Amino acid sequence: MLDLLKNPLQNPNTKKLLTIAYIIILISGFFYVRSILKVDRVDVEDKKSIKTVEEIKPADITLIVENDGSSKKYETRLRNVDSVADLLEDLREKQDFTYEKTYYSYGNVLDIVNGVKPPDGYRWRLFESDVDITNAFEKNNLKDNNTYYLRIIKS
Repeated sequence: MLDLLKNPLQNPNTKKLLTIAYIIILISGFFYVRSILKVDRVDVEDKKSIKTVEEIKPADITLIVENDGSSKKYETRLRNVDSVADLLEDLREKQDFTYEKTYYSYGNVLDIVNGVKPPDGYRWRLFESDVDITNAFEKNNLKDNNTYYLRIIKS
């Protein structure tokens, strides 16, 4: 009896029980994998086939920087497929407009515009009409004869 307690695998009943358990596990594993493989596959569409062709047209754009009651107006001509970020870069390269921005996971923050850093509790915000587009201005395409505003707003 002591020999069976020391090595339970020598018991013929234990060997039969383990063999049956092993076969049951194999069979249930087979059916589990088979049921997983039966799941409907998700069709993935090619993004290239979804793209719509956009007609490229010139866009006359105005940017007005408002600060402490004064304003400065910048005008340029770009294309309707360019983004508002492209507008800011174009003005930086071709005119006396300067800015610094910081990228965050939720969007962008304009830190300094034309050498002006907003006081504590305020931030530069970019508006298209009355819509604040500061956090997503790299995704917004330009529209012809549109005006954008840079203002210091309390955050």
